[in-house]
Parts: sequence; structure tokens; C-alpha cells
Amino acid sequence: MDVTDDNLIVFTPQNTTVTTGLIIYPGAKVEPEAYAPLANDISQAGYEVIITPMPLYNY
Repeated sequence: MDVTDDNLIVFTPQNTTVTTGLIIYPGAKVEPEAYAPLANDISQAGYEVIITPMPLYNY
């Protein structure tokens, strides 16, 4: 799995053709990185997962 953390945190499974993805919108002032374990599990199932930062959150 490839993980990139450039404004978005992207989990991309390796050795598979990705046809479906999931976008996670953090809420309740939770840091986007807190969703990384969940995103990792979903990505290992063959889905691309993107965690996007939300406006009005002080990172």
C-alpha cells in the first residue's frame, strides 16, 4: 500500500486495479490522522481511501 500525505492523506492499495474509492471527512475537530487505522484497513480490502482536511480546523 502506498500512503501519501500532501494536503490530503491518500491510501492506495498495491498490486490491484482500483475501481472504487472512499473519502473520509473528519468531524468534531478530530485530527485527520486519527482516521488512518480505519483508512488502512479499508485500503487493504482493495479500495483507495482519501482523508481530506476540513475547513475551520486548526491543524
